[in-house]
Amino acid sequence: MINIGMETEQIEYKKTTGELKEAITSIVAILNKHGSGELYFGVRNNGDVLGQAINDETLRKVSQAIKNHITPAIFPEINSLILPTMLLASDRLMKILLCHRKCIQSYC
Repeated sequence: MINIGMETEQIEYKKTTGELKEAITSIVAILNKHGSGELYFGVRNNGDVLGQAINDETLRKVSQAIKNHITPAIFPEINSLILPTMLLASDRLMKILLCHRKCIQSYC
């Protein structure tokens, strides 16, 4: 199993997009404290890569949740990644590179 390192104050891991609500809370916290960071779906808290089926609809769902629940608006870079040792092409990581903001005022 691949391990990509431990979580930090600026790097957050979620096992699946089923944790999207918690991910939104994490994004707000990271941006309020540090102004930038990274969030990954398909990774355990200890950094072990699980992978997740990610398609265009998954990417849209995450993007829409960020748009709908974070103010002021942020425009993160969202990518689907395949690591060389992942067994199935459907197993991917989702990396969200969080943009710099002075302060995220609220989330719903």
